[in-house]
Amino acid sequence: MPEHHQPRKKLTPLCSRYATCLAFASRNCIVYASARRLEALTSLPASINRLVLDVSDPIACQAAVDRIIAAEGRIDVLVNNAGAGASGPLLDFSVDDAKACFEVNFFAPMRCVGGA
Repeated sequence: MPEHHQPRKKLTPLCSRYATCLAFASRNCIVYASARRLEALTSLPASINRLVLDVSDPIACQAAVDRIIAAEGRIDVLVNNAGAGASGPLLDFSVDDAKACFEVNFFAPMRCVGGA
């Protein structure tokens, strides 16, 4: 089969977007879903691969990307949908809280995309 007709690969670094995983899987894509805890992925169909991934951990991000590339040869689509949020007056947040939010929302997607 020509390479451009092979099923696509996808890494989804968060379990909350089941619809995204299911949509890709329904189109015969090889799908990898991830979450910090595998228990969060139990309702996904068996055809969807599961990974434990904490996107705030740089080593874990690279390991997930490396695992998929080793198994599939490439990643065609990477959906960065992990996120952390906070609301309230800025004075109520510590610098560490702000850093943690940026780690998940800004730096983690950069790492995952850079690794793929």
